[in-house]
Amino acid sequence: MSSSADQVAIFWDYENCSPPSSMSGYELVGQIRDLAHEFGYVKQIKAYSSHFSEQISPRSFALRSELQSSGVTLTDCPHNGRKNVVDQMIIADMLTFAMDNPSYKNSSTIIILSGDRDYAYTLSILRLRMFRVVVVAPTLPGAHISLKVQASSFYDWNSIIEGQRKEDKNAVSYGTVEPNSGPFRSKSYNYPITKSPERRGKDVLFQLQVPLLSEIISYM
Repeated sequence: MSSSADQVAIFWDYENCSPPSSMSGYELVGQIRDLAHEFGYVKQIKAYSSHFSEQISPRSFALRSELQSSGVTLTDCPHNGRKNVVDQMIIADMLTFAMDNPSYKNSSTIIILSGDRDYAYTLSILRLRMFRVVVVAPTLPGAHISLKVQASSFYDWNSIIEGQRKEDKNAVSYGTVEPNSGPFRSKSYNYPITKSPERRGKDVLFQLQVPLLSEIISYM
């Protein structure tokens, strides 16, 4: 559990993680909110779709109304002949949030609800800036490995819907380092930060110099 002062921003690719027909918008947002509260307080929830304006059935109207009443900002992303409009808008909004809330001022978590690999590079940049990144992706077709490895925590969309919220630790184990008690520790993921090649080189040189200096002193 994170500090209550930590802030959370949720970016929801509505087309990629669509709500089940048997669930109300109130229940769905409640499950997402419960997950987010494990990392801090929710500053914003934004859902993106290119089909909001096209959904005219009574069920669609009711669902959108329930989502909006639950604090979700519905962002319509009309394609108008262009591709990947939803992805581009989510990426722009995530980076805007990061610029407005730099990690050295506030501990922040960004939750993205999508399994689209197009977000992988953006998430890697956010991780480098010490943001905690939580990925929630649908079971099928599943998230690409390039997206999973950028996540601080990874959850299955179906488990969130069912209220289980069980983290998939295997999904984020690639290329990670076991935590230790040393001073080099990443605040965003609680893993040690490995030393740079230059720093390692200086350490090795120091280890070689100390015995040599001791031998010189012993002969004086």
